[in-house]
Amino acid sequence: MAEHTSDSHNSLYLQRDNSWNHDLPDQSRLDPYLRRIVSLVEARDYAQLFLRTGVLLMPKGESPPNGKHPKVKQPQHLPLFVQIKTKDGKLAVTREYLKKSGLEIPAAYFEESERNNQLDQVTARMPVDAELAGGSTAGLRKALVGVLTDANIPRLSIATPLRPSLADAMSDIGLPADRHYKQFTMNGKGVIVGIIDDCCALAHRNYARLTRRGNQTKFESRIQYLWDQSEAAKPQASGWASPPEFGYGSELTKASITKALNRAGHVQNGVIREDKIYSYLGYEMTDPASHGTHVMDIAAGGGESIFGCEGMASDADIIFVQLPTFAIESGAGALSNYILDGVAYIFDRAASLGMPAVVNISYGGYAGPHDGSSPLEAGIDSLLNAPLTAHPGRTVVVAAGNGFEADCHARGTVQPNAAREVEWICRAEDPTSNQLEVWYGGNGQLDFSLATPGAGPVLGPVLLGEHVVIQRQSDQRIIGWIDHQKDPTNNDNKIVVTLNSTSGEDLSKLLGLVPPPGTVPSTAPAPSGVWKIKLVNTGVRPVDFHAWIERDDSGRGRSRRQQSRFAAAQADPGYTLAGLATGQNTIVIGAYNSATHEVCRYSACGPTRDGRSKPEVCAPAEELPTGRGILSASSARSLPTRMNGTSAAAPFVTGLVALMFQYARDANRGPLSVNDVRTKIMAAAQASAQNAGAALKLNAHQAADNTRPHKQKDVKWADLVGQGKIDVIATLDQI
Repeated sequence: MAEHTSDSHNSLYLQRDNSWNHDLPDQSRLDPYLRRIVSLVEARDYAQLFLRTGVLLMPKGESPPNGKHPKVKQPQHLPLFVQIKTKDGKLAVTREYLKKSGLEIPAAYFEESERNNQLDQVTARMPVDAELAGGSTAGLRKALVGVLTDANIPRLSIATPLRPSLADAMSDIGLPADRHYKQFTMNGKGVIVGIIDDCCALAHRNYARLTRRGNQTKFESRIQYLWDQSEAAKPQASGWASPPEFGYGSELTKASITKALNRAGHVQNGVIREDKIYSYLGYEMTDPASHGTHVMDIAAGGGESIFGCEGMASDADIIFVQLPTFAIESGAGALSNYILDGVAYIFDRAASLGMPAVVNISYGGYAGPHDGSSPLEAGIDSLLNAPLTAHPGRTVVVAAGNGFEADCHARGTVQPNAAREVEWICRAEDPTSNQLEVWYGGNGQLDFSLATPGAGPVLGPVLLGEHVVIQRQSDQRIIGWIDHQKDPTNNDNKIVVTLNSTSGEDLSKLLGLVPPPGTVPSTAPAPSGVWKIKLVNTGVRPVDFHAWIERDDSGRGRSRRQQSRFAAAQADPGYTLAGLATGQNTIVIGAYNSATHEVCRYSACGPTRDGRSKPEVCAPAEELPTGRGILSASSARSLPTRMNGTSAAAPFVTGLVALMFQYARDANRGPLSVNDVRTKIMAAAQASAQNAGAALKLNAHQAADNTRPHKQKDVKWADLVGQGKIDVIATLDQI
C-alpha cells in the first residue's frame, strides 16, 4: 500500500513491494540488486537496466543505442553469481540440475572444481525471455524463485556496480638496470602476466619478439591469448573463435596474432603498421592511449617503442582479457561477472601452458561489504585457494582505489534509542544515477529514513526486510528505491539506496534509447541537493555502521565532476579501499610518488570493514615532483603518455610477482603459494622502510590543502601504506 507523505506536486512517497514474500519466504537468499533488476523491467526503465546488466531490451518502436554504444544487438543474458556450496562446505547443486534450471555456467568452473574443493562462487547467465521487452517479469520471477526453492543454493545474486620516466620508478624500487640477480636474468620469461582491462594493443612493438632466420626478420607475439569478452562478431577468417569453456566473446591465439603481424603489407621498413593489423583482425582500437595498454606496459612492456622503457617483466608471456566496452562505459553491474570469468580464463589458459600466472586488476568501485565476502572477491579467493598441486602458481594483484579525498565513506556509532544523521549531497545536472550503501552488524537494529532536499518529505522508516520504491505523488513516476535486507553471505545487514540522475535530460535519451512516440516515461529525475540519511537504533546495544557512495565513472568527465559526496565534515578517509580490494587472498596496492617518496594524496586507506590491514604495500604511481603519472606506452602511436592513480601502481607489483615466480622456478626453490608471495613482498617492504631515504612520507600538497578537512596524518599509517614501498631485490632475497 502506498504511503503518501505530502500533497505537494513534488511530493515523494514509498511503494512497499511485498510481492516476493509468498513465493520466497527467505528473502535473504535473493540479492537486493537482483530484485531491483526485476523492478527496472516492470518500470520499463530500460536505460537503467542496460547500465546495470548490459541487457539491452528493444521494445517495438524503440531505436537502438547511438554510436557511443554497441550498434549490434547484444545476446540477451542476465549475468548472475551463484554460490554453489552450503555453509558446511557441501556442494549445493549438481551440474545437471543447473543445466535444467536454465542457468548457463561456464564449463571451466566445473573443471576447476575437480581440482579445487574450495571453489564456491561461480558466474552464470540466465537467458532473457522475450516477454521482458513488454515489461512483464512473470517468467523471470518464476525462474529466479524456482532456482532458489527447488535447489539448496545458498545465494543467487547479481554484481554490484563497478566502476580502472618508467625507468626512474623501477630504479626506485630496486630493479637492477641490467636485470641481473645472482646468476639469473630477471625478466619474467616463462611466466604469464594476465591483464584484465579495457583495450589490448596487440600490434604494438612492445609486445612482440623480433626473430631472425637467415635474411628473414619476423615478429612473434608475446600475447598467448586475447579474449575479447564483447559479443560483437569477429571475423573467423583471421583467427577469432569463441572460447568453448565460457561460451561468449571471441578469442585470438598467439599463432593468429603472429600471423597477422607478419602478413604481407603489415610491416614496412621494420615498422609494424598497427592500423592495418587491427583492420585485418576486425579489432577496434577505441582509445589511442588506453588504460589497458598503460597497465600492460608497466607490468610487461618490452621497451621497443620510441622513448620506450622496459616494463617490470619485459619478456613474460601475456594473456589479456578485454572487458566489454559497453559495460565499462555504462558502469554496468555485469562488469564483476566479466572480471571473475577473466581471472578463471587466465588461470585456465596458464595451466594449459604449464606456466605460473599473476593477474592484474586495476578496476573497482566502492560498493560492497568491504570485508571480502562479495561474490566477486569470494570467487577470486576460491580460485586462489586451489592447492599448488593443481597449478604452478597463482596470484591476483588489485589496485587499492583512489578514494582518500573522494568523501565517499562515512561511519559512526548509533547508541540505543538514539539517532545519527549523515548528509548526502547530490549535485544538479548529474547525468547518472547515484548509489549509496549502509552496512551494519547482523545483531544490530536500525530503522532507516531519508529526508528529501529542502522542505521535502521524510521517506520511511524503512525496516529490515523491506524493499521500497521512491515515487512522485503527482504522476507516480519512479525516482529511486531503497532496500534494507540481511546479507546471507556475511550475516550483516545492508541498506542500498539508488537515486536516478538529477539531470532533467532523460537517461534514455542520453544513452540514445528513444522511446516510441507518445510514451510517458516511467521514471523521473531525482531532486538535487542535500539528502539526509537518518539511522535510528531501536535495539538495546550500540550499532556501528559504515556507508559508502558508489564511484561514478559512467558518463566520463561530466559525471565525475558531478560525483555525489558526503558532507566533508562527516566523511571519513579511512576504509576507502575499493570494493574489490578487500579480499582475503588478493594483494592490494597503494600509490606513492617515486620522485618525492610522498604517498599520493588520492591513495585509498584501509583497513577492511572486518579489521584486516590493507593495502599490503605501495608502488609508484607518479614519478615527477609535480605529481605527474607514470610514462608508459600508448595503444596506437609510438609516443608514450602518462597515467597516475593506483591503477598505475598495481602493475609494478604484478611484474614483481612474475619475477618471483621466474626466480623460484629457475633457482629450484619450489612453487610459491599466494600466501608465500604476499608475505615475502610485505617482509621486504618492511625491511626496506628502515633504510635511509626509502621510507614513505606524508603528501605535502595534501597536508597544505585547506579545502580538505581530512589529512593523511589523521589515519593510521599502516592502513595507508601497508608495509611501505616494494623492493625488488629484497623480495627476491626472501625466496
